[in-house]
Amino acid sequence: MTSPLDSAGTALYASPEVARHAQGLSLRNFLASLATSAVVFATEVCVFVLLKDRFKQIYQPRTYLVPEGQRTIQHPSGTVSWIPYMFQLPDKIILQHSGLDAFFFLRYIRTLLTIFTSLSVVVIPCLVPLNLLGGNDAADGTHGLDRYSWANIGLDHTAFYWAHLAIALLVIVFICYTVYVELLFYVHVRNSYLASPAHRLLESANTILVTDIPEKDLLVLEDVYGIFPGGVHSVWINRDLSALLKKIQERKTLATTLEAAETSLITSATKSFRQRKSHELPPPSGADTEKEGPLWKRYLKEKDRDHMYIPRQGCSWIPGMPFIGKRVDTIHHCLGELARMNKDIRAELTELAELESNGRESSKYPRMRSAFVRFNAQSAAYMACQTLLNANPLHSSARHINVSVREIRWSTLNQRWWNRYIRSGLVWIAIVSLLITWAIPVAFTGFLSQITTLGDSVSWLHWISGAPAWLGGIIQGVLPQLMLVALNVLLPLVLRIITGWQGLSTETTVELSLQNYYFIFLFAQNFLTVSLSSSITAIAQDLLRGPSSAPALLARNLPKASNYFFSYLTLQGLSVSAGAFLQAGGLINWLILAPWTDRTPRQKWERQTGLPEIRWGTFYPLYTNLACIGKTLASLPTPLLNNLGLTYSIIAPLILPFSVATFSLFWFVFRYNLLYVSAFPYDTGGQLYPTALKQLFTGVYMMELCLIGLFLSIRDDQGVFTGIGQAVVMMIATTLTVIYQLLLGTTFSSILKYLPAFPKDREDEGGESNWNHSLAPALDHLRHLGHTCYSWMGPSKEVPQDLQESVDELARNELDETDWRGYKHEAADYRSPVVWIPKDDLGISEDEIAHAKNYASDIRISNEFAELNIKGRLTISQNISDTDIMQ
Repeated sequence: MTSPLDSAGTALYASPEVARHAQGLSLRNFLASLATSAVVFATEVCVFVLLKDRFKQIYQPRTYLVPEGQRTIQHPSGTVSWIPYMFQLPDKIILQHSGLDAFFFLRYIRTLLTIFTSLSVVVIPCLVPLNLLGGNDAADGTHGLDRYSWANIGLDHTAFYWAHLAIALLVIVFICYTVYVELLFYVHVRNSYLASPAHRLLESANTILVTDIPEKDLLVLEDVYGIFPGGVHSVWINRDLSALLKKIQERKTLATTLEAAETSLITSATKSFRQRKSHELPPPSGADTEKEGPLWKRYLKEKDRDHMYIPRQGCSWIPGMPFIGKRVDTIHHCLGELARMNKDIRAELTELAELESNGRESSKYPRMRSAFVRFNAQSAAYMACQTLLNANPLHSSARHINVSVREIRWSTLNQRWWNRYIRSGLVWIAIVSLLITWAIPVAFTGFLSQITTLGDSVSWLHWISGAPAWLGGIIQGVLPQLMLVALNVLLPLVLRIITGWQGLSTETTVELSLQNYYFIFLFAQNFLTVSLSSSITAIAQDLLRGPSSAPALLARNLPKASNYFFSYLTLQGLSVSAGAFLQAGGLINWLILAPWTDRTPRQKWERQTGLPEIRWGTFYPLYTNLACIGKTLASLPTPLLNNLGLTYSIIAPLILPFSVATFSLFWFVFRYNLLYVSAFPYDTGGQLYPTALKQLFTGVYMMELCLIGLFLSIRDDQGVFTGIGQAVVMMIATTLTVIYQLLLGTTFSSILKYLPAFPKDREDEGGESNWNHSLAPALDHLRHLGHTCYSWMGPSKEVPQDLQESVDELARNELDETDWRGYKHEAADYRSPVVWIPKDDLGISEDEIAHAKNYASDIRISNEFAELNIKGRLTISQNISDTDIMQ
């Protein structure tokens, strides 16, 4: 009798080769995988429901831990009542409280959901019956899920492929129309935001960043740009303050070390007091205390204080280490160094202020070849941003607008144009090299997914055939997916480091570049590499017997690679959604790491108030990729979440309803997290949304190319090629798609970046319309049909009134939170740090503060808002974000 484990292993992870010999095994495999993922999903969601009201700092931090204008109204408590509430929340709430990036990301998920829902309604009723009637299952042994795909069409039913062609053309047209409508909607919403009265008052809305300015032009910028309407308000010529910034960072490290040492001293003294028999508190101050010296000596010995190793005099290049460095008292050393550095930095800031007021050059703080120019009118800033400053090619060519101070990458502002191009070239070389190298472990996951098939054809893998079914299931089914997930976690970290080498001037441009790099990686590695490796392993034995049959074998077996992505989509949809709800990392941080690692008030406060951050450059591509692959399967392959749905939409139409279910879960989960959980360190104003829409064409192209290849490989029962006509039509469609995307890029290139003179559509405001009046009724009818498909997503041509109000409110919130300090270098605006220690019942913290003040009056040290009670428990106040301690 077969054990439950053996049955589950066989059902979950049977290979395509086994599926050829067991009727319906592939379907049981998928259903078992679905059941397993569903159990894990249900478990994690139940834990979330039980904990969400108890641990609000993890599951609802945006209701109280963010600035007041960004706070979200608390949802109803209870097990179920919060679910309908989330569905009823209007989109304007997301826009108002979470910003344009979050709003457009959810819009993107809804767009994909609408695409897959529409394709499911059309593609499945048309193609699935044809695939079932294709009759290839009896002759070729296709069973299970393969019976519903392209692979089931028999040699005597090749005329059925005309239906696949017609549906594929419909899919292409629909995707092209969708991208156009959504780009138009994005332009209208973004223009409404940029043109709102509150946004126009922001410094960033009226300021441009110009880089690689010739030295002779630096001092005449105000005269050059003064020709624009309203003139120039002010000019900030950037200086190289990297040496000063290094000192400031060293001072911050010293302050952090001093905090830890002082807190350790107070904690150790409190612990020593608790261990004594007498628990009467001694007087914290007085004449006796002054005679006896520091209060901590009542409870500790000198050896109990923290010590550290520093480089010996004259050997600063040797790090402080035991037996090499000099051992010193940590508190005494940090107090002395902090006092010295405060004095040095204050003198340098005074010198810098004199240089700025006199406009003098300095070898110590040289001018960089970049400047911020603020105009008195927003229109002037946009005009200047589009105007060439210099006649020399590439000089002053990099110009940015709507740049906030906190997203500036100051170290990159002195680059020459040739340096920027060299860096970009080197980054691309690194990306391509990494792409090739990364293919090895990713391809290995594809081979593992077909390991039992290889076991029949490769001698040294014969042991796989004799292994228990549960072991084969783990190796073939679980291990590849876990490895792929682990690689995908590591990849964005590596890419972010490489992108940092490119020398981009703002965090927004870094995120936009990272979005492209990450998308390319995900598509190439997770789809192309895995699909090809899975397909090749499935036909390896046939290829060895007859290499000349490779094209036909690949054409017949490539659709069967879709089975891998059925499981992948299921795993992603359920595991990612449940994981995003559960926030396991936050729970581990709060319940396990915090008690053991948070030793100072600042560490505890940062953990309690820190929100999980979303970096959009590595967030969008995950879902674009899945969508693309789905489109290809409905028609053929594309990128991972988005690309997964598009690429396989024609080849394996059943991937579409699973794409709908997956993106429905994503929409609901991220709707909750973006409102209640996540923080966004930088807001790009939604600029990643158009890029993500354009990347959907990757799925379309892959679908077209795969269909062309499959059409060209079609033969009837007489061996005659019968798909040439379909292939020619698809080649024409591919050419037209390329032309359409080029025209789309040309049409929207400027309006996606700049604010037009008339932000709103003035087509109907008098005058002759561009449309031919004789075509107006037909065009209106087509427009009505198109908007009907988007009724759930809202109007696409105009911004609804309630959304417009939220846009205005978002701009007002940003205006209220603006720090009007101008575009000064970050090093020029630092104040000396506050050393934050806890107040204690023994009075040691007060004694240490007095000692530090006596040592140097300019050392800032405080024990406010933090307390260490007699039991040694550290507590802090939550309402301290606006105090000097946190500045």
